[in-house]
Amino acid sequence: METKEKIRKIVSEKGLNSVMNDTKWLELQSSVGKLSFPPPYIDKLVFEDKTFEEVQ
Repeated sequence: METKEKIRKIVSEKGLNSVMNDTKWLELQSSVGKLSFPPPYIDKLVFEDKTFEEVQ
């Protein structure tokens, strides 16, 4: 099974949804890159089974 298929399966099983389109993500990335400080953030990967509390 190729990576895209694996990701689609996981997304479907977990009931995940996108909240922003590609244009909005690119705008956000560009804006964050212009900040004078590194903003705090948490990576949550599709392949991980960790809860939000576990990745903090």
